[in-house]
Amino acid sequence: KNLEKSELIEAVTLDNAENLPSDFMDTLDIVRRHKPKRYANYVLNSWDEVVGQFFGEWDRKLHVIKPFPITPEYKNYMSLDWGYAKPLICHWWAVSPEMDHVYCVREYKATEKISSVAASEIHQINKTAYGDSYVAERKIYCLYADPSIFATSSSTGKSIAEDFQEVFKGV
Repeated sequence: KNLEKSELIEAVTLDNAENLPSDFMDTLDIVRRHKPKRYANYVLNSWDEVVGQFFGEWDRKLHVIKPFPITPEYKNYMSLDWGYAKPLICHWWAVSPEMDHVYCVREYKATEKISSVAASEIHQINKTAYGDSYVAERKIYCLYADPSIFATSSSTGKSIAEDFQEVFKGV
């Protein structure tokens, strides 16, 4: 589970075509014709389009921009998709003062972290980005989360939402 000494080497399946059986290559061609997103992901190693993604029109060249300062006029939000075995994903969003653009400015991703630990790590990110009194000063306007955070744990009797509230408010 400790991946600190690991290295990621990315490749395209076709780079190794001479070592693959011809019937396997024929299968890849069928996938290319019938499941082009899956082919792009698993054969071409492209993650610009992911099977099941919400926004099918995602284009890295169009939707990724150079960093720029987020001024106090921007309204900040957070979104949280809870997961333990599957990833917990937290995004920070900045809405332009004109309310015509929304920018994803930060991402936190974790697996196998209990809610109080994840909440503490997210809280520390918030304090670094927005200051120690970010909750009292409403530097983050709202946190949107999926409903699973309101389930009560049988071991603690508390919900994930309660763990986050306690950490964020310093209870």
